[in-house]
Amino acid sequence: MHIPAVLLTTLVISTSVVASEKVSLSDQHPVSANSQVELDIPVGELDIQVHDQPEVRYEVKIEEQDGNWFGSVDLSDVEVNVKHNDQRLYLSIDDDDIHQHWIIWLPSDANLEVDLGVGEVNIAGVQQNLMMEVGVGSVDVSLGAKNYHSIRLEAGVGDADLSGFKDVEQERSIVSQDVHWRGNGQYEVDIEVGVGDVDVHF
Repeated sequence: MHIPAVLLTTLVISTSVVASEKVSLSDQHPVSANSQVELDIPVGELDIQVHDQPEVRYEVKIEEQDGNWFGSVDLSDVEVNVKHNDQRLYLSIDDDDIHQHWIIWLPSDANLEVDLGVGEVNIAGVQQNLMMEVGVGSVDVSLGAKNYHSIRLEAGVGDADLSGFKDVEQERSIVSQDVHWRGNGQYEVDIEVGVGDVDVHF
C-alpha cells in the first residue's frame, strides 16, 4: 500500500506531538532546619504537604497548555530550575506555555514562599512562615499549628476566609476582602490573591 508523502509527514508529526503531551519529573533535595523553600510557577497546580524527613521531595507533571495545536513546546527539553544552598531551596519551571502540576513534600520546619501566576494551591500541615502571591486562582491552606503572630489574607477580587482563630478582623468592599489576625506566636502567614479566593483554616 502506497501512502502519500504528505500524509506520511502528517502522521509522523502527529505521533511526535502525542508522544510528548505529558512529562513527569521528580527529585529530592536535603535541606537544613528552618530552611527557606521558594516556588515560582507561571501556570499550574500546587499540592503541598509536610513530612518528617529533612528533605524536599517533588514530582511535577507537565503538559502543554490547551491551544498549542502545533506542538510548539518540546517537553523533553523542560527542566526544573534549582538553586540550592544550606538555607534556601528555589524551584521553578519558567515557561508560560505549559501547565505544571506539582506535588511537594516539605519538612515541618520549612518556611515556604510561593509565587503562582495562574492556578490552584492546596497546602496541608504547614507550621512556619508562609508567604504567597497568586495572580488568578484559588488557595486552600490547612495549618498544622497555631504558633503565629500575624496572619494576613487579601483577595483583590474574591473572598478571603480565616477559620479556627478568634478575634479575626475583616474588611470587605464591593469586590475585595482583607482578613487580619494577631497572636502571640512566632511565625507569619501572608497570602495575596489578585482574582480568586483564599481559605486558611486550622
